[in-house]
Amino acid sequence: MPSPGTSQQPAFLELYSGWASTQMGGLLYGRAHKGQRPPLPTEGDELERKLHQSFLALELHALAGAQVHLSGFPSAGVMSADANGFLTVSLPAGMPPGPIRITAQLLEPHYTAPEASTTVSVVGTTAPTLGVISDIDDTLTDTQIAHKLEVLKNTFFHNTYDVQIFAHAAQVIAAVAGADSALVPVLPVFYLSGSPWSLHERISDAFDRVGLPHGAMILRRYSQEPLDPFEFKRPHLLEIVDAYPGRMWILFGDSGEKDPEVYHALIQARPNVAAAVFIHNVTESDPQDPRFDGFTTFSDWGETLPHLQEKGFMSRSG
Repeated sequence: MPSPGTSQQPAFLELYSGWASTQMGGLLYGRAHKGQRPPLPTEGDELERKLHQSFLALELHALAGAQVHLSGFPSAGVMSADANGFLTVSLPAGMPPGPIRITAQLLEPHYTAPEASTTVSVVGTTAPTLGVISDIDDTLTDTQIAHKLEVLKNTFFHNTYDVQIFAHAAQVIAAVAGADSALVPVLPVFYLSGSPWSLHERISDAFDRVGLPHGAMILRRYSQEPLDPFEFKRPHLLEIVDAYPGRMWILFGDSGEKDPEVYHALIQARPNVAAAVFIHNVTESDPQDPRFDGFTTFSDWGETLPHLQEKGFMSRSG
């Protein structure tokens, strides 16, 4: 705590997302920033304001090495952020299944920040032993990958109200995962994307508006993780499936970058973890292309429904 008369500068904490299983534990992601939290975008913001908001979110000053006190789980205590302000906290095995509320408090004497909190779902071993892992960009959200010049604009100029989510995507994921009226799913859900963590709030707000189930979101730490999508995603996928022994996964990706390749690599490394793989064909590729071997390709999310029903994956739709 600061001593009397100590001048404090503004800062803020974010607890982005987290996940855990009763068997193996899990991870919590967050970040400590210097300065004020940027304002939320408003519907109808002008293009210049959207650009300013996006770059502000990406260029916030990290609070390097920040000391943060975490509470709400066994072994919680004081944790240190890395040189880029990121917190990656191990959650212990053995926690009972269900939601846990985790709170973070900044301990830096020269900075003051409101507490931050998030809810993490601890998943047990009860049936059905299935889960959902989905890419975001071009799988769930439309970045117009076919028009390369649009991708930059759609990343940096769009606020949360402009994020375009493909028709029927939310309904399909909710039906498979069994989401209730509060968007809490029956099955564990992961959203894995190479987008920067700075866009977490924008993406999660857009997901809530269209009814995508709540799930653990894993985005990229640009200062530390590979830019190559295969090299970025592969270790995270292995980390996820290894933390849920005995569980099989319904995987969703797209044809735009390397989702087919990374899913093939996952299946080769862990042969029994993929219940099914669905690839959103956003590049008008030949569905018979060898990179899609064993996978189901689709151009519209509505096309996935007969396949999911045939495989018995819609029984939790409610």
